[in-house]
Amino acid sequence: MMLAITGQYRWPDFFPIPVEFMLLPNVFPINFFDFSVFARANLAPIFILADTKFSIKTKQTPDLSGLFVSKNDFFFTVEDRQEWRSILDVIEQGVKSLMGLLEELHKLALTRTKSPKSVEVGKLVL
Repeated sequence: MMLAITGQYRWPDFFPIPVEFMLLPNVFPINFFDFSVFARANLAPIFILADTKFSIKTKQTPDLSGLFVSKNDFFFTVEDRQEWRSILDVIEQGVKSLMGLLEELHKLALTRTKSPKSVEVGKLVL
C-alpha cells in the first residue's frame, strides 16, 4: 500500500474490499466494527486512499523500480482472491444489497469512513 501511495507502484484495478463495506449494518455477519480499534484506525484511511487511487510523488521520492522482480507484480493475484473468496463473497453480497443509489451510497461510505458517527442522507440515517 505504501508503495502505491508514494507513487512507486500502481494501485490495483481490483481492490478486494470496497469502501461501501463501511455501510454494512452491525447485524451483518461481518462489518467494520468487528475489527479491533487498531485495525479500524488503519483500514479507514486505506479504504479512502484505495478508492481514490491516491498517489503522490515528490522530487525526493526514490526510484525503486529496480527492486521489482517482474513488471506484472500485482497486489492481489487470482490466487489471493480465491483464498479470500468466501469472506469477499459475504462482503460483496452485503454491499450489493445496499445498491440502489450507487453514487449516493459511495459518497455516504466515504463520509462514514472519514467520520464513523451516524450520517444523514436525505431521510436515511445510518
